[in-house]
Amino acid sequence: MMEQKKSERRRRRKKDIDLINDNDDAIAKMIADMRLAAREDRERNADRQPATKKISMLPVCMTQLRKSDLQAAFVEANVLSVLTDWLAPMPDKSLPSVQIRKAILSLLFTLRIDDHTRLKESGIGKAVMYLYKHPRELRENKVMAGKIINNWARPIFNLSTDYKNISKEERMERDEAISHRRRIQEQNNDTEEASRPGDAGWCYRARVPQASAQAYVQRPKWSSEVDMSNARKGMREKSRFDKYIKVASEKKKGSKTKRAVDISIEGRKMAL
Repeated sequence: MMEQKKSERRRRRKKDIDLINDNDDAIAKMIADMRLAAREDRERNADRQPATKKISMLPVCMTQLRKSDLQAAFVEANVLSVLTDWLAPMPDKSLPSVQIRKAILSLLFTLRIDDHTRLKESGIGKAVMYLYKHPRELRENKVMAGKIINNWARPIFNLSTDYKNISKEERMERDEAISHRRRIQEQNNDTEEASRPGDAGWCYRARVPQASAQAYVQRPKWSSEVDMSNARKGMREKSRFDKYIKVASEKKKGSKTKRAVDISIEGRKMAL
């Protein structure tokens, strides 16, 4: 029985090693195929032909990249550099397919990266920032890209992601930085002259009102310095209304309504 148990352990260990080796080989093959697909799409786009290699591989690649038990192995195999090639603009300055951008951004938002040096080596941060600043990018993709940049930037600058731990001094410094940035923007806007009828770029129609992006950091001072926590109810002066309520209640107590005499047809209970 002991020999049988030992033989089963050897088989199980050998099976696990084979499984790990098979996963590594499959990951390396998939990354090579993704890199080749990105290169082929760039060549076809340069020849003014439809680039469909990446979009055809997207469902299979996303199915494997979303597996939580394989994501660490994909990051170790430098999958971030391949995703950078997939998000990079084409030779004609056009963006990749919207399905590709949406799928990769949602993947990067959930992808756990412990070694932040891989972000700098792969250049994935520049690709995400390019999509964030691109004027033709979708709003939902820009929001997702902003969240990704915030999640990656805070650990690099040793900043906490929990805003409850931020001290009062750090909040005041942040308010001052925001107000300084707003002042610079307002000065730049004031220097630019508004377009008038007849000028280039002037359009004769109503403009859509934009939401205000003001940050109100100058907090007003209190008009009253009285500490209400130590005030007592008996110490405050009675108002005219309080006095009227007190007089009315006393009158009500003094004038009690008497009950009327019950009248009986038979003449009973009559006060004679």
